[in-house]
Amino acid sequence: MLAPLLLVLLSSTSTQSLGLAEAVRLGLAHAPAVEAGSLAIRQAELAQRRAALERVRLRVDAQVAELWARSDLTSSRGEASGGALGLSNLSANLEVPVFSGFRVESAIDRTQALFDASAHELHSIEQGTALAITRAYWAVRRAELLLAVELEAERRLVDAERRAIARSKTGLAPEAERARAEAGRRLQAAVVAERRAQQNEVWTQLSTLLGDPSDQFPSDQVMLLPLPGPLPELIDEALATRPELAAARARALAADHGIKEARSGYYPNLSVSGLVQYGNNPLLAGAGARAVFAAANPFAGLGADVQVGAVVSINLFDTFTTTTQVAQAEAEAARLERLSADRAQRLVTEVEGAYLRLARHHAVAAHLKEAHQSAAESTQLLSRRYRDGDSTLFELLEAELARLEIERRQALNDADGTLAGFELAAARGRLLGDLR
Repeated sequence: MLAPLLLVLLSSTSTQSLGLAEAVRLGLAHAPAVEAGSLAIRQAELAQRRAALERVRLRVDAQVAELWARSDLTSSRGEASGGALGLSNLSANLEVPVFSGFRVESAIDRTQALFDASAHELHSIEQGTALAITRAYWAVRRAELLLAVELEAERRLVDAERRAIARSKTGLAPEAERARAEAGRRLQAAVVAERRAQQNEVWTQLSTLLGDPSDQFPSDQVMLLPLPGPLPELIDEALATRPELAAARARALAADHGIKEARSGYYPNLSVSGLVQYGNNPLLAGAGARAVFAAANPFAGLGADVQVGAVVSINLFDTFTTTTQVAQAEAEAARLERLSADRAQRLVTEVEGAYLRLARHHAVAAHLKEAHQSAAESTQLLSRRYRDGDSTLFELLEAELARLEIERRQALNDADGTLAGFELAAARGRLLGDLR
């Protein structure tokens, strides 16, 4: 019965239909949170690359300097000397950490886990955005269904008022009957105006999420999705596929690698290096000093220099810095592990709630269907009695409005049940897969 009215509503607004899958696509394309998640992945990728570069470090430097210096300014013999000093050097330094106490390896594993966490978090952001769009979409469809029911009720009340006026003019009904019909029609007009305002309100919210597609309007049919299966299987599926839980596990794994990275301070470090230089100001790697060629021209006295060596170092005492860092890393790993367990617990509750809501809507739909059949039979009976003069106009009108009230409840239950089905799909981690 509501389908013709919905078609009239859509055609009267001269808009294009907008399916839920298309709405999700538009919303994801305009969501700042999704863009932020993509940037987080980029940052994690750069951190991963930077950690991998710690395996081999190569640095090439060039330096040219022109200085003026004067020495022995306080000499009592008056022999102070000075002049211009030109320095230049081109160097290439290669350093390979042979053993770093597993610091390099742990840093690479940690950044890989953080990259995985960022990817899962982006998927979670997309799922959350899609769910928000889905809720706004079905809020519009729900308002539209309610408006259709109220418009049908208004049409019947207008018809009842017209009949009451005709009966009042011919003396077949008292003036009070006409006044009662008019009051009912005016009250229903106020309800219709309220429904229109609600429809505009939810449509504004949806259009904001979609980037203001003013020429499109939601059009997907309301349909109760079937219960997908036993609840324990749905919970197991959600625990295995939800991106939020996968991200929490990845961050907990990164914290475990962070513990290994902090413990590397307890181990000795072995590195080999090679330094190739050309200039008049070479660096002596072991001493940390540079040789100086006394000439004003920075390109005078140039020479080549090669240094190769190995360094073994171990920290003997660092004011408990390493011990504190290890304790902090262990505490962070324990905290993230508890957060992962908490997220899993809340996920189970979310799946259970969505499943029970969908089951409730299915049960209510069955009862409303039976009630609507009874109301339709009652309306038909009273219609025949009214034609035969055995029933009043308002008895027939009350029966019709009772049937409309059941249709109103059916529209609400179907719209809310459809949303519950998508919420259950989202709780299982399958919303985007079902919509795309």
